[in-house]
Order: sequence, then structure tokens, then C-alpha cells
Amino acid sequence: MDEPESMGGTNIGPAPFSLIAAALGACTNMTLRMYADLKQLPLDEVDTEVTHSPSAEGHHFQRIITLTGALTDTQKQRLLEIANKCPVHQLLVSGAAVTSELSGEVA
Repeated sequence: MDEPESMGGTNIGPAPFSLIAAALGACTNMTLRMYADLKQLPLDEVDTEVTHSPSAEGHHFQRIITLTGALTDTQKQRLLEIANKCPVHQLLVSGAAVTSELSGEVA
């Protein structure tokens, strides 16, 4: 893990939000592949590029999904709907409760 030099890091390793973006892309690809296989859709390849943009209002992740195969427009639209059902997407849009505690004994 690292941060860009502008944030005091060395920019050698991935930043935490880069890992979240990678998880969203991988989850999207897996979700679409599983759905296409289940429904026997002619999806040859799926590729998802995710970008992260922080701002004062919050964080924004954008997915650009490329579908390769002899898919109809209706099938492509359905796959776009299914992309929004990927577990990482659902977690990001709904939020998650996070608890923290120290390990071991605290004096």
C-alpha cells in the first residue's frame, strides 16, 4: 500500500482507493460472466475499467464496461442492469457498518 507523492507517499504501491476500484472492476466482470453463462448469452469477453474521483462532496467511481460478443441491444442493457447487482457495487452504494477494536489487552 502506498499513496501518491502529493499525499506524502512514495507512489510505489497501489493506493487504498485503487484497490477498491480494482475490486469493483473484478466483481463486475465476474458477476457479468456468471450471469451470461447462466443465461447462455453470447458474451465472449467482458472488461471493466474503473476510475475513482474524490471531491469535497464525496467519492465517485465510474465504470466503463466493454462487452464483446454477438449480443443484442436488449441483452447489453440487461447486462448493464446486472452489473449494478455485483456485491462490491451494492456495498459501495449502500454503505457498510465498520467497527474497530484494539487487539490484546488495553491498559
